[in-house]
Amino acid sequence: MKSVYRLRKIGFSYNGYPVLDIADLEIGNATLTAVVGPNGSGKTTLLNILAFLDFPEQGDIRFFDQAVDRGNYRDFRRRIGFVQQKPYLFRTTVTGNIEMGLKIRKISKAESRRRVDEMLHRFNLSGFERRLPNELSGGEAQKVAIARTLVLEPEVLILDEPFNHLDSSFRADLENLIRSIVKDGAVTLIFTTHDQLHAQVMADRILSLMDGRLTPLPAINLFRGVLREDVFETGKIRISVPPDSPARTMLAIDANQIVLSKHELESSMRNRFYGRVTGVKEQGGAIDVAVRAGETFHAVITPASLRELEIHPGDQIWVSFKSTAVQLF
Repeated sequence: MKSVYRLRKIGFSYNGYPVLDIADLEIGNATLTAVVGPNGSGKTTLLNILAFLDFPEQGDIRFFDQAVDRGNYRDFRRRIGFVQQKPYLFRTTVTGNIEMGLKIRKISKAESRRRVDEMLHRFNLSGFERRLPNELSGGEAQKVAIARTLVLEPEVLILDEPFNHLDSSFRADLENLIRSIVKDGAVTLIFTTHDQLHAQVMADRILSLMDGRLTPLPAINLFRGVLREDVFETGKIRISVPPDSPARTMLAIDANQIVLSKHELESSMRNRFYGRVTGVKEQGGAIDVAVRAGETFHAVITPASLRELEIHPGDQIWVSFKSTAVQLF
């Protein structure tokens, strides 16, 4: 796969305080990447560097295999679309906002009209052409801001916390739009979120940031404990791991590889726990089922599986997964 970004030994500080330390990062073309982490983890700083708004104090960046340096990094900005967490809309109509960048770039009126009409249709904004920003909901304003950016046909679209403060209907609409944008193959999309599970459902790849560093640790199905032979003991349950696993104190389980069943399964899966469903939540077209079985597990299943299993909060259920679904850190 062709690389869009290659970052090596990146360092960035604010007022002498280090906020980003990326040893090695590569992002492929036409992919959907989620960047997750708590406040202060370095997510926005990383986005600013990827959008060429800031340049790191040290390290190497390549963009589509072109070397980026302090002398030329601003030249790459036109190839990036960046929608910030609270995007600003100009005091003009929806149409006026979407076509603003096209006017600045002196795109012909006919081409501008074609692109704007395409965005209005794609973002389900037909009928909103003459509305002003104060007449839009938060979700509608977010869609206008993304349409205004995408109409310029960037090679990379970066969204900072695009799902914050959106109700469920607009969130679902935006999720579908993001998937369709990447599916078209013309744009590489990167977005930040606090929600690890949402990222797991949405993205092709997840980058977890902690204290400015990339970490393989997910935020769900993550347990501390002690490895003894081929068993990881959390103090509440014992989890079978692959033979000859290295001694580690952290264990993670892929939520997509957890199997739920009303009855104990006859299978080769070595890990089986009986527990109670504590929550069922829709996430980006998938279902997050939380089960308390000594520890709390999160499983991601399809809506069809939910209907087939007839799972409800309070139900007793089996949680099963292979030892190969386990990662030790």
